[in-house]
Amino acid sequence: MRSHTDKNTAPYEQLTKYLKRVRSFYLKTETIKILLSLILYLLAGGIILAGFFGLTEPGVAVRTALFFVYVVGGAAIGAGAVVKLIFRGPTLRAIAIKLERTFPHLRTRLIAGYDLHRELSVKFGYSSALIERACEKALESTKEIDYRKLAPKKAIRLLLRAIALTVAFVLLIFFLFPDQMGIGTQLALHPFALYTKPPKTILIVSPGDAKVVKLEDLKITIRVQGEKPRKVNLFRKPENTPPIEFVLRPDSTGDFSYTFKEIRAPFEYYAEAEGYKTPHYKVFVVDKPRILSLQLIIQPPSYTGLPEEKLDKNDGNVNALYGSTIKYAIKVSKAVSEANILLGDSTRVPLRIVGDSLAGTIGAKRDDTYKIVVVDKDRNTNPDPIQYRIRVYPDEMPVVRIISPAADVDISEEMKLEIAFSGEDDYGFSSFFLKYRRGDDTTRIGKINIPFKDYLKKRVDLTYNWDLSPLKMTPNEIVTYWIEGYDNDFISGPKLARSREYSIRLPSLEEIIEQVTSETIEQTGTFVKNLEEQKKLAKEIEKFSRDLQGRTEMQWEDKQKAQEILEKQEKIAENLKALSQDMQKTIDNLEKNALVASEIIEKIQEIQRILEDIMTPEMKAAMDQLRRAMENMDPNMLREALKKLQENVDELLSKLDQTLTLLKRIQIEQKLQSLIKLTQELKEMQDKINEALASGKLNPDSLQKLAASEKNIEKGVDYLEKSLEALSESMNEFPDMPKDQITKALSQMKSDQIQKYAQNAKESMESNNQQGAEKEGQNVSEGLKNLLSGLNSAMEGLSLQVKKEILQAIQRVLSALFYISNNTEETYSSINANLTEDEALSREAERANGINEELKIVIDELYDIGGKTFLLSPAVGAFLGKAKGSLDESVKRLTGRNPLGAKGSLLDALAYENAAIQELMKSMESVASSSSPSGMQSFFEQLQKICDGQGQLNIATLPLASARPGGLTPEQQAAFARLAAQQEALRKSLEELQREYERFANLQAKFDDVLKDMEEVTKDLSQQNVNDETIRRQNRIYSRMLEAQKSLHQRDYTERRESKTGKDIIRSGPAGLPENLGENKKALQEQLLRALSEPYPREYDKQIKAYFRRLEEMKQ
Repeated sequence: MRSHTDKNTAPYEQLTKYLKRVRSFYLKTETIKILLSLILYLLAGGIILAGFFGLTEPGVAVRTALFFVYVVGGAAIGAGAVVKLIFRGPTLRAIAIKLERTFPHLRTRLIAGYDLHRELSVKFGYSSALIERACEKALESTKEIDYRKLAPKKAIRLLLRAIALTVAFVLLIFFLFPDQMGIGTQLALHPFALYTKPPKTILIVSPGDAKVVKLEDLKITIRVQGEKPRKVNLFRKPENTPPIEFVLRPDSTGDFSYTFKEIRAPFEYYAEAEGYKTPHYKVFVVDKPRILSLQLIIQPPSYTGLPEEKLDKNDGNVNALYGSTIKYAIKVSKAVSEANILLGDSTRVPLRIVGDSLAGTIGAKRDDTYKIVVVDKDRNTNPDPIQYRIRVYPDEMPVVRIISPAADVDISEEMKLEIAFSGEDDYGFSSFFLKYRRGDDTTRIGKINIPFKDYLKKRVDLTYNWDLSPLKMTPNEIVTYWIEGYDNDFISGPKLARSREYSIRLPSLEEIIEQVTSETIEQTGTFVKNLEEQKKLAKEIEKFSRDLQGRTEMQWEDKQKAQEILEKQEKIAENLKALSQDMQKTIDNLEKNALVASEIIEKIQEIQRILEDIMTPEMKAAMDQLRRAMENMDPNMLREALKKLQENVDELLSKLDQTLTLLKRIQIEQKLQSLIKLTQELKEMQDKINEALASGKLNPDSLQKLAASEKNIEKGVDYLEKSLEALSESMNEFPDMPKDQITKALSQMKSDQIQKYAQNAKESMESNNQQGAEKEGQNVSEGLKNLLSGLNSAMEGLSLQVKKEILQAIQRVLSALFYISNNTEETYSSINANLTEDEALSREAERANGINEELKIVIDELYDIGGKTFLLSPAVGAFLGKAKGSLDESVKRLTGRNPLGAKGSLLDALAYENAAIQELMKSMESVASSSSPSGMQSFFEQLQKICDGQGQLNIATLPLASARPGGLTPEQQAAFARLAAQQEALRKSLEELQREYERFANLQAKFDDVLKDMEEVTKDLSQQNVNDETIRRQNRIYSRMLEAQKSLHQRDYTERRESKTGKDIIRSGPAGLPENLGENKKALQEQLLRALSEPYPREYDKQIKAYFRRLEEMKQ
């Protein structure tokens, strides 16, 4: 149950809230009224103070006292209002009373409700319901009134009006009495400051403090406030000097002015008039910025490789290559705020500013002019900037020339062309390309990148070995090629240079054979002509000798005749030497096209050697003797000289007759081998045509192309038939030649009707009869196969003859070595029985020396055999060289009476001789069992295969030269792995070939470097890093292998002629005798049986058995 008080709480609280809201509004309006009253006080009091101060200009004490009263009054008004509002503000009951007075219709309802609740209900015990009802009626009565009417609006309006009037009054007073009110206001605002009365005249100086550029003028203008004076005194005071006075008169405007001319130094100035003196103003003199020094550096484009060029100091004129960068380093007289290079077209290039230094760059792109303009912080620019020029010269066009072959050429079957070319450019090249086209087809251009690294060289000389085998050229096809080079100009773009075009033609094999045949026929004719001349000269010498018989004096005609004989002999020698040089061209042609085996080439080279040695030392000595006889005019000397000359000429004629026979035989062998090669090629061509015909239905165009190839085969077969007929006739002169086999092969060829079948096949293809063409083609292939078999049989007959000659030569050397070995052994035994007999020792020394001389002859003959076969073990020469050294040592020791030492040397010599015999017999076995007498055919075939593989590998590597690790595609990574495996396989093949033929020739030095290069290339490919050095190594490998083939083909006969002693022919071999030399009895017996089974003359049987018996005894 609620208490009595609780029941009356709600209406009373609402009434209280309402009264509080009204009181808050009332207080706000009262505050506004107080603030307006305070403002009015401040304005009115301030204007009174200012007016009073302006009129009386009182001292500081009066102004301070009045200002204090003014401030205290304002503070009192403000403080009283605050106290009234905060501490003595109206109560809620007072607010209720104000409302009832303002709104009489309330009739004390607010007071009644408010008072009843607070006091009466408690003191007098009125009913709570009555009190609650009174409060409710009081609240209801407030709804009809606007308590904002309590605001003192009238008072506020009056205050605002008074403020507005006061402001207007202030403005009026200031307008009417500006000076007094200005002074009064100043005094009122600064009551505590001393006051000085302003002058009557005030001077205002313009520009006051000033900065003047040196040597420029400065105008001073003085305006006057207050009374106008008649004159103004202007004073200029330079530093450390008395002031200089200038009297100024007013101008038409009433102002005073003066101009200081060409100011050079700073100074102060001021003005005076009617007792008024202006402050001292300063004039600062500043210099304009100036260029003190200029340094230019021209940096050419990086592709040129040129160093920077530093111009002379203060030289701003430029001559530069297009694309160069011009660097500027400038010193200025003072700090600047802006600096530019002003080009001729008004383009500005800003310069970097660092203190008093400027730096910047511009590019040399065109001819131009420029100035350097600088601006300081006062916007002063450098006076009269110099105009400089820029001259730009271009990067010239490059030039590319093909140096070799520099002509249209026919290519050999090697399908390789070495192209030497040069490129010239003022700043080097970036790339070279070999480009080519086949026939007249200009739409398909082949392109090969030629690697090189000398990018900055002005002249580049390069050689490129072009392998044309991938083009699969057909006979008589023409390929046109040229070289393109791009320079290094990456500024305006690389410029292209193109060489002259040259063509390559692949001649037909028939054409090559016919050319070589024609050359050999011509050479034979030249040889026969000189041989006839030599025979004729021999008769002249004989007749001249008869004419001189019995004469005691020489006539002038005799001297002339002798001179004529000498000239003719020299002419013949020169002709034959020229013929030798001409034969070298034929050798080169044979080698390039692989027309004949190495044995034929060696025989031609042997003829070359004979022709070059026509003028033997004996012949030269006889001719010198004849010249001396002519000079002395002595008939006896002349007859003797002619006799000597006749003997040498007869010997020469005999040698030339033998050489002519050899030359004719070589021509026959050469022709036969060439025809065999032609037959092989024709068969291969026919087999390819047959494969194409059997592969499926061909369109007419394909059949027409095959018909053209078949026509070439038809021509080749016709040439074969005619050539074989001529070859058969040429063999009539030599009964041992296999003429019967050639005749048989020719008959078989005619019987097989090869030419007819070839013609039928061609016609069938031309009429689109593929089935008929295939049948006829098979007949052609079968016929060529039979012909090839017959020709190979004939060639084998010739090879057997060569083999027989080599075996006979080895047999002669073996016989001589057996004899030398026996003599060495006998000498060894004799010394053992006569250790102290001086006469016997001298005799044995002579005997040992004789053995040594015989050994020299054997070594020379052995060297000749080595020039004919590749199967002669180098160990033979090594052992004989050591045997000769031991014999030399034995002679020295016998001469020095050291029999024991000589005995040991002879025993060493005997052991080396026996070892040489053993090795020589092994070589004899190799010759007898080899299909090629020289042993070189198989070697060259294997070497050629490796060489071809290297050439193809080199070409495949070129596209990878620009690839770099880290950015490889999967295809490039696979290519690297594949090529690395191929290079390693080629290296192993060459290594195996070297080991296989190590005992037949000194290949170690030839291929060691090649194998090392191959190993390095394999490493680069495995590491996926192909660079310029890799490409050079590959080219070096290929070149060295080609050179090795050529050097092994061509024996150096000059070296052979000089190597006539055992010492000179020694090759690197074992350091000493093998440890198991002669120690295996079973091996010795097997070798003995093999030796006795070979076709040696029977008179050697005893020597062979004695030799092996002696080896066995030495073992024991």
